Amino acid sequence: MELMDYHDKKALNEVLVRWYGAQAASWRMNDSVAQVVIKMLVEMRSCTAALHFVPMPTTFGNQLGQLTKGYLKKVIGVLKNDERVYNICSHHTIRQYRSEIQMASMGL
Repeated sequence: MELMDYHDKKALNEVLVRWYGAQAASWRMNDSVAQVVIKMLVEMRSCTAALHFVPMPTTFGNQLGQLTKGYLKKVIGVLKNDERVYNICSHHTIRQYRSEIQMASMGL
């Protein structure tokens, strides 16, 4: 028994079409596809959390002070539970899970 109704499937399909293009419109939406998408979102957020701690380039002046200030801003952003995801994280995850989503849509 599937847990998703028509509206859930339609919303999930819209997300996949946005990620993978028009070809995703023909993919069958089911609970397995939803589980893969949830796994993808967790991975995107994990990647983003890790990237929050990568230092930003410094400019002229007190580089140590700039580095410390930039790092503190990132830590505060993480603590505020910032919901943004870095593009590199989303693009990598979307590419990595394409086959798994297609197989899940076929019931494999």
